[in-house]
Amino acid sequence: MTASSDAYRPIAAYGLIGDCHSAALVSDRGSVDWLCAPRFDSPSLFGRILDASQGGHFAIHPATEYRSSQQYVGYSAVLRTTFESASGAVMLTDFMPLEPGVEPARWARPRAARRLIRLLEGLRGEVEVMIEFTPRSRYGQDKPALRAIANGLLVRDRDGTELQLYCPLQLSISQHQASCTRTVRAGERLALVLELEHIAGAGGVPGLQESLQQLDQTLAFWRDWCAGCNYRGLYEEAVMRSALTLKLLMYAPTGAMVAAPTTSLPEEIGGVRNWDYRYTWIRDASFAAHALLTAGHDEDAISFFDWVCRIALRCKAGELQIMYGVGGEQSLIEHALDHLEGYRGSRPVRIGNAASAQFQLDVYGELLETFHTYRSLRKLSAQDLAHLWPAFARQVDYVAEHWREPDSGIWEMRSEPRHFVYSKVMAWTALERAIQAAEELGLHADLERWRAERDAIRAEVLVKGYDPDLGSFTQSYGARALDAANLLLPLVGFIDVRDERMESTINAVVRGLVADGLVYRYVDADDGLPGGQATFGICTFWLVDNLVALGRVQEAKELFEDMLARATPLGLFAEEIDPRENAHLGNFPQALTHIGLMNAAVNLARAFAEKSSPENKH
Repeated sequence: MTASSDAYRPIAAYGLIGDCHSAALVSDRGSVDWLCAPRFDSPSLFGRILDASQGGHFAIHPATEYRSSQQYVGYSAVLRTTFESASGAVMLTDFMPLEPGVEPARWARPRAARRLIRLLEGLRGEVEVMIEFTPRSRYGQDKPALRAIANGLLVRDRDGTELQLYCPLQLSISQHQASCTRTVRAGERLALVLELEHIAGAGGVPGLQESLQQLDQTLAFWRDWCAGCNYRGLYEEAVMRSALTLKLLMYAPTGAMVAAPTTSLPEEIGGVRNWDYRYTWIRDASFAAHALLTAGHDEDAISFFDWVCRIALRCKAGELQIMYGVGGEQSLIEHALDHLEGYRGSRPVRIGNAASAQFQLDVYGELLETFHTYRSLRKLSAQDLAHLWPAFARQVDYVAEHWREPDSGIWEMRSEPRHFVYSKVMAWTALERAIQAAEELGLHADLERWRAERDAIRAEVLVKGYDPDLGSFTQSYGARALDAANLLLPLVGFIDVRDERMESTINAVVRGLVADGLVYRYVDADDGLPGGQATFGICTFWLVDNLVALGRVQEAKELFEDMLARATPLGLFAEEIDPRENAHLGNFPQALTHIGLMNAAVNLARAFAEKSSPENKH
């Protein structure tokens, strides 16, 4: 049976909870519609967001007509949904328990109980509440057997995997679904606890008191973690929510950060641009490093960098992939799940990502930019540098040898490889950052060759990558398409932002890629795929950064604040926003968008501080 589009909530109607191992999306109607466990990239247990009839869900909401609202508890990942009906009001509190780990990684390696806890509390009057527990494992392909046991349900998959749902209510089991209705009165509290992973030695029944204790511990964890954020002032609430979102996307056992916790949320409703983002992109490391370190979350930033270094150390020259599994897995074979209809009919639903096998030249620049960030902020000891340098240097040697080859570009085009301007600039960046490190620290390097290739790249890009008639750097050599990725050229130091060619590029982007204050990655360029796309979140923040650098601070402020106004009610951002419908599209929430927000907020705050300093008032 195909569900109608009415069965799907807007992407913006979801909140994110998690425990730095996996994450869940909870709708404003009290339904867990996406949850993969035990890892971010595990098959889904609840996947209604990708198929309303077959995906599975865990819903708790009033049985009669109601209004609902959601909010996080302060700066935390504890989500509260309040329901109001004609007869009363109830509140649902959803979270995954977390506690600090042990030194020296209390925050980067928190301890997770591996539970989803749902606390239901009567606030006013009495409300008849409906509970529906419909697990559908293996992306909705399996209907686990449900068996009533003391204190709840046993959930058994066909491969023998067992999970338990602890519930103080008697649930009726029918058609592989458990459900009940219960009147909840003011002052009454109930706890439903789903174990997400079988942990040897775990015992006892996690009832209400233990759940309340774990709520207090989890709130304390988030309060103390947020206290370590040194960003205060302008746009603090948005920065803190973004930092929290990045933390929720980190996989504690390894330090990796997924691009998003979801797969196949579409860039266009009904379209085919539906990708699996539950993996870790090397390029995200360079953007995330700056955001996390600037915010003061050094422990998480260093943990992510350690993951990157482990990848780099094992890679031979030219073997670096653009993305990996959170455990460092290299094989991310892409295939379609044809049994799922996709979000609002957007097919195919994909797992795995074929772009992992693409040649993307820019990833080498982003790898070395990450290295440069940590080195320049003195996060690497002399011993670290000596250990890591050979691994990074061999990738730089590869860049010196192969930068003249076409590639698939930062946007992972599925058309024929081209000579993308941004890719060439990031090859320049890899060489430039490596040369700086070798010169400053006396590290072994083929400096003569590196300098020659660096200079050759810059000379070629300035000739072949800039179109005087267009007045802009182009997406690729010989093309006339604009590309928002070129907004990064001054940010990596390739060209001064006030250079006439760069300033005209920024103005060309404003004229050609901006719609209603939002920035497209590109338009009218062959990317090998049918259909369209929406504006790309981080590109708008890159434009803010450029405007700030140009001194057009008021213009940047207006653009930034307009973007903030488009956040979901919970302050979250998807990958893209449709400027016509103002709808969030693509995987959600998206790490890159929140990274861009954090970096742009810091740049704006710094610009306003400089304008108001005494020496600038004369």
